[in-house]
Amino acid sequence: MYVVINRLACPAGYADHLERAFRHAGNMQGVQGFVSFMFLRQDEGETERRHFVAITTWESSRSYEGWLKSEAFANVHAGAEASLIESTVERYDVLA
Repeated sequence: MYVVINRLACPAGYADHLERAFRHAGNMQGVQGFVSFMFLRQDEGETERRHFVAITTWESSRSYEGWLKSEAFANVHAGAEASLIESTVERYDVLA
């Protein structure tokens, strides 16, 4: 198993857009090696910026890398306002 954690921060005024964009991100049943998805919104903290965490679980790192290189990934991320979003991606092998 392989887990990818994407920590996201955006201006508060962009938070609704980001939430809508991730609303259907868990609909990836056809993606080879995909296991699960969770999208979390921090319920406290800064008022000017909103913080989120996207967690995906994969069968292997190879499955995740395949998703990153896929046309589907490119389509999902096309037109994203990347300049408004701070993102840090962490990758983990599941040991237990």
